Amino acid sequence: MKRVFIMLTLLLILGALVACSGQQAPAVDIAATVSAAKEDAQATADSAIKSVQATAQAAVQAAEEKADAAMKEAAAAKEEAQKASEMAQSEEAKADPVAAIQKAGCTACHMVPGFDEGGNLGPDLTDIASREDKDYVVESMVDPEAVKVKDCPAGPCTAMPPMLGTLTEDEINAVADYLMSGGKTAAGGDNATAEAGKQETAPPAQEALLSDDEFEQAKGIFFDRCAGCHGVLRKGATGKNITPEALAERGRDLNFITNIITNGFGGMPAWGNLGILSPDEVDLMARYVLSPVPEPPEWVFEDIKDSWTLHMPVEDRPTEPVTDRNWENYFGVILRDVGKAAIIDGDKKEMITVLPTGYASHILRSSKDGRYFYVIGRDGKLSLIDLWPEEPTVVAEVRTCLDARSVDTSKFEGFEGKYALVGCYWPSAMVVVDGQTLEPLKMVSTQGYDRSKGEFLRENRVAAIVSSHFSPEWIVNIKEAGQIWLVNYADMVKNGRPLGVKMIDTERFLHDGGWDGSKRYFMEAANASKKVVVIDAKEGEYVASIDVGDKPHLLLVQLVLVYLQAH
Repeated sequence: MKRVFIMLTLLLILGALVACSGQQAPAVDIAATVSAAKEDAQATADSAIKSVQATAQAAVQAAEEKADAAMKEAAAAKEEAQKASEMAQSEEAKADPVAAIQKAGCTACHMVPGFDEGGNLGPDLTDIASREDKDYVVESMVDPEAVKVKDCPAGPCTAMPPMLGTLTEDEINAVADYLMSGGKTAAGGDNATAEAGKQETAPPAQEALLSDDEFEQAKGIFFDRCAGCHGVLRKGATGKNITPEALAERGRDLNFITNIITNGFGGMPAWGNLGILSPDEVDLMARYVLSPVPEPPEWVFEDIKDSWTLHMPVEDRPTEPVTDRNWENYFGVILRDVGKAAIIDGDKKEMITVLPTGYASHILRSSKDGRYFYVIGRDGKLSLIDLWPEEPTVVAEVRTCLDARSVDTSKFEGFEGKYALVGCYWPSAMVVVDGQTLEPLKMVSTQGYDRSKGEFLRENRVAAIVSSHFSPEWIVNIKEAGQIWLVNYADMVKNGRPLGVKMIDTERFLHDGGWDGSKRYFMEAANASKKVVVIDAKEGEYVASIDVGDKPHLLLVQLVLVYLQAH
């Protein structure tokens, strides 16, 4: 097109020159020239179109080749992802030996590699590979009766339950491999599987774990089921310290805690497996213990006085027994879960009545003359039952604290039944009440210092209380501090009602206690120290601390008596 334009322009110029010179221009065939120009332009256009088409076709082909390559790469990536997923699923499907050990509760009786704590009722399994082969280990789990365990502390360990059913065959084999490797895993790390559960991360915040309603529900369950061993502040005593900080330090995550609550550990019940807590409640409590510890409520002397109810004044009670039954052979039986006490006629083997007492009634003690039963509930409510009416009757009640475990009366000559002492878990205190009416007389805090570390103990609970027959004293154990207090009540009649307290440092953590046959020696189980403490009530002195080899809960009386006879 450009060339045609140029030729036309030249013709016009030539014509103008001829006109200007007055001369006649030679004849020109304009139509032919234009036609030639058009053909030339068409050829040029065709060539351009072909060039563009070729370029476009090449671009399309290149794009298609790139798309094909991309699709091939995507397919390869998908295939790799599928393989990785299948491998992950395969790894996940493998039995986890540590989870299986926790599920079966092996550490309740055995020391197991990779676990910080365990029991000594069964053989030590940390070096089982040096003594036995895998087949032996598997058989001992599948059919313990068929295996004679050579080094079980009590001989053949027939107490070992069959594990098949609790564990699958794959889990049993995984546990056997784990034990034979000394706690090493297929990944090659020493105790790697056990350590995998220990996450050095701070626990999640409360808001991320529980709603307000869930938190309140969990607090109630914790008080009922957990606080007795772990403490209201969760710092532990009979049970472990389970504050969020302590759990994080030990690497205990949500899965680990859920397993422990479900399957138990050591002396801790298997709340889930026993059906006491539902799966939802187990999950709730696992999240709760990872949440910040709530501030427990206080309970002061004015609260105690406000709670006191005298149903029947002393002057309105019988002056002698009015029942035809032999009231001196009555039995008082605690019905813990319903918060009641049953009174049974020991002569006729008949239940006389069932009386409401405190929540989760804990113990029942008798006055020295046997007329009154004192029942303390875990909610701190003390109930006084008179056995002389035709039918035993609750004649007085008082809530001494929010959580309690023990009570006893004054039994020394001249003070028989004059006072009663309640030992409180929370707030940590002793409360003295009138033995006939339960009128509150005095509240004494037991908060103090750990005898070994000097740490201040806000939660320093009173566990067992017994009344001495040799002096006007109660013998009181102070759990966390590891102390026995000899509490003298002889001066309670004086202004200010003073209580003399003699503190004896013994062992931590003191729990249950009781008398030997002579009622001279008070014996006390010290859980954490694995000892039994002996106090001479006649001399008011610390006699002995006896190693018992395992965590005592109640008393190993026979062992203590043998010791005393030998010394």
